[in-house]
Amino acid sequence: MLLWRLVSGALPTKNLMASRLGSQDTQCHFCGEAVEIEVHLFLECPLAKAIWFGCRWSLRSDKLNLRNCEEILKFVVDPLSYSPDHAQKNEDLNTQGTTCWTCPPIGEVKLNVDAAICKDYTTLAVVARDDHGVIIKVWGKEHLLCDPLQVEAAALLWAFELAAKEKYERIVVEESLRAMDFEFRRAREKLQKEQKERKEKARIELQREKKSKEEAKKQRDAIEAAQRSRRIDAAEAQLKADEQMQESVLAGRGIMFYRLLEAVPYQGIGDKIKLPPSCFTELSDQGAFDKGPMYFQLSVVHQEGSSDTKVTDEQNLRNTHSGVLEFTADEGSVLLPPHVWHNLFPEETPKTPLIEVRYVWLPKGTYAKLQPERAGFSDLPNHKAILETSLRQHATLSQGDILTVNYGELAYALRVLELKPSSSVSVLETDIEVDVIGSDSTSKSTDQHVLNPLVFGKLESGVVDEGNYMYYKFLIDNDIWGIIALGDSRVEIKIEAETDGGDTDLFVSRHPLIFPTRHQHEWSSHDIGSKTLILSSKDKNLGAGTYSVGVYGFKGTTKYQISVSVQDDYKRKVGQQAASTSSPMEMDTVECRNCKHYIPSQTIALHEAFCSRHNVVCQHAACGIVLRVQEAKNHVHCDKCGQAFQQGEMEKHMKVFHEPLRCPCGIVLEKEQMVQHQASVCPLRLISCRFCGDMVPAGNSALDVRDKLRGLSEHESICGSRTAPCDSCGRSVMLKDMDIHQIAVHQKS
Repeated sequence: MLLWRLVSGALPTKNLMASRLGSQDTQCHFCGEAVEIEVHLFLECPLAKAIWFGCRWSLRSDKLNLRNCEEILKFVVDPLSYSPDHAQKNEDLNTQGTTCWTCPPIGEVKLNVDAAICKDYTTLAVVARDDHGVIIKVWGKEHLLCDPLQVEAAALLWAFELAAKEKYERIVVEESLRAMDFEFRRAREKLQKEQKERKEKARIELQREKKSKEEAKKQRDAIEAAQRSRRIDAAEAQLKADEQMQESVLAGRGIMFYRLLEAVPYQGIGDKIKLPPSCFTELSDQGAFDKGPMYFQLSVVHQEGSSDTKVTDEQNLRNTHSGVLEFTADEGSVLLPPHVWHNLFPEETPKTPLIEVRYVWLPKGTYAKLQPERAGFSDLPNHKAILETSLRQHATLSQGDILTVNYGELAYALRVLELKPSSSVSVLETDIEVDVIGSDSTSKSTDQHVLNPLVFGKLESGVVDEGNYMYYKFLIDNDIWGIIALGDSRVEIKIEAETDGGDTDLFVSRHPLIFPTRHQHEWSSHDIGSKTLILSSKDKNLGAGTYSVGVYGFKGTTKYQISVSVQDDYKRKVGQQAASTSSPMEMDTVECRNCKHYIPSQTIALHEAFCSRHNVVCQHAACGIVLRVQEAKNHVHCDKCGQAFQQGEMEKHMKVFHEPLRCPCGIVLEKEQMVQHQASVCPLRLISCRFCGDMVPAGNSALDVRDKLRGLSEHESICGSRTAPCDSCGRSVMLKDMDIHQIAVHQKS
């Protein structure tokens, strides 16, 4: 029945029961390691292996190569016919020293003991047979030992315990020598493998230790080299610090002052910085105030690890010098005026600008060579006086610095090329020779504020864009002015437009106003297209001197030709005299009722008939001009000023004369009022200082009442407060009081 169920697939294994009844438990009942199917139950289970091995043939089920139930049945029914090579396998086993099972003596029980060693546990099995070879009982259990010798010993001990429990009086205990040999062989192989692994591990560990020792040696060498380098660097830094200290002491004439401060800009003039109050205390303790004006060297400090800007060696070495204005800055910071700030940080400013402030002594300068960065500075009237006025706001000059000179709304940058007697000098209370050389710009300048020279009688071509200026200058010397002053000649400034659709305006001024504009000039012409501006001796503002001409692009881009010439008035005067030899009242004439002209009485009727039909008189007040009928439609008057124009000229007239203009001082006026305002009232107009001779903004009225009564401007009140020795007595007197001193003390008028 068992074999039939096995072959027919009806053996109630757990796997079959689970597939039919829905049970979840499919693991083997004996070992619990695999699914309980027929092949596992009869061949693969550790308990089945022990039973097979405990039979009289000592079979090992894992060597039978049985794959299904039919092969198991054939092997049970006829083992020899099923496996012809099995005998050969047993013979091979026997050649290795394995014996077949034999029955015990009569009246004795034989106990066959075996063990199966798995990965984490061991299965022990004991089979008891009588003297006929009949199996009496079979036992099996799991054990935690995995060592082969310990497992075999435990199996033998358990067999004796079972014999005592079953009260077998005479027993024979037989153990599987083949299994023992196999286990010993496997143990030996395992031991050899472990020894090989230990040797390989030891070799690898030895190599690792050797490599670690080499790396450690390299690290020690690197550390020693780094420490040696640090010691050398520290020694060099100490030596450099000592040298700097000695240099600082020498540069400061015995005063040692050094601070690292954060730079903060402030709106000031000149090169005087603001330091914290603690600097005042330190300098005072060293007696710096007793040695005269204080000067400081300012150097940019490069911050290590900063990646926001690319720092070059030139930027690291950038420095300048300055004086001190006051000690009111916050602790840890220094306030820099624009001149110092732009010389230290000409490009991008770092996030946290740090500078080194060091007290130094500077010699008084004797010579300075400056070079403007663009053309036009030499065109300024008395530009050296303007430079002198700018230098009054400075305490020092350093070679390589950029000095900014302001002239009205214009700013000129001058680079310091050379200084004597050293590369950094003091400019306080000293007479310094200044040499201003030409700009190094080789290309034609596109700057609007450059005066191009004009020669009498020579044409100059130019192009001006809308909203821009082109400037020229010409000179009326004493010889030319002598001819013009006689009244026989006049100066003509003519512009011939070459571009259709474009238009220009013409402005002329006399120096010191060197750049005339739409609302700051002395003469102007706003005709459409070509235009001519005539300057005659009747104009009180005309005289010998230098004049500037400004060509303003009123509309579009205009190509033009400009010329200045002296024209003779002889022919025009002769014509005027010839026309005035006879008077209308001396002839028999009658006034025309239409055009108001005097016409001979013989032809008055014919003239009035023709005049009333073809001519019309403008009815605008104070106009009365006679126009052709076809021209009357194009004749218009401005609603604001009443001037007469052609229809096409009205738009430009309204824009030029009546469009509100904003003065830099803030006031808004029309053109004519703006010209008067900037000529006489505007505080930003340029005037000649009566004390320094420089062209400076007029400013407001003087704050001092006495200076205001004298008519001094704000600048003249301050500039006149400077002292100068009197030529007669040598006493130091303020410049603005020098005339009073001469009258009151020396009785000079």
